[in-house]
Amino acid sequence: SGATEMDYQSERTIGESLALEGFRRYGLPVDNEALQRYVNLVGMAVARNSTRPTIPYRFVVVQSEILNAFSCPGGIIFVSEGLVKLLRNEAQLAGVLAHEVGHVAHKHALQSIRRARFFEGIGKITAANMKGEKGKQFESMIGDLQTVLFDKGLDQRMEFEADQAGMETAYRTGYDPMGLIQALQSLKRVESQSQKKGSWFSTHPP
Repeated sequence: SGATEMDYQSERTIGESLALEGFRRYGLPVDNEALQRYVNLVGMAVARNSTRPTIPYRFVVVQSEILNAFSCPGGIIFVSEGLVKLLRNEAQLAGVLAHEVGHVAHKHALQSIRRARFFEGIGKITAANMKGEKGKQFESMIGDLQTVLFDKGLDQRMEFEADQAGMETAYRTGYDPMGLIQALQSLKRVESQSQKKGSWFSTHPP
């Protein structure tokens, strides 16, 4: 199935292209080293207890009041400053980060582009196969992934799978697995006063 079998380096290349778009849409990392370090500590703790603990994860809090968190293939995970402020405790933060780690562990974003033309006849992404027609196909695949991650959302089954994985992972790390549920309840409470476009509400099932 092409995309889901790809080597890690190729997956990370795709993730980095999406991360650049994430910064463009949501803003740059928050200039607060203590906060970034804290979120990475919690994120790394849950990632180590996930079903895919061996890849390098990176967690970034970005300057945005839009309530959102999303993950790029390969383990780059974003959470908005607005969402961090909404969360009441570490178990809720751990639940949200573990949900995003769940997407990376299950390669959900890659599954959504499994049949991308770019993957026909190439085993991995290299500088050589990114020229000309392949380069255009890569751009088009990244465009499709941006639409999925930032606009349309992954399918509901994937979201529920990430919820379940997130709760199990948080629990294995020593957090109350209800943290994720509480975070979702907090989101529900503020939904009516929040911007929808590009937010958690626009890309996740009720």
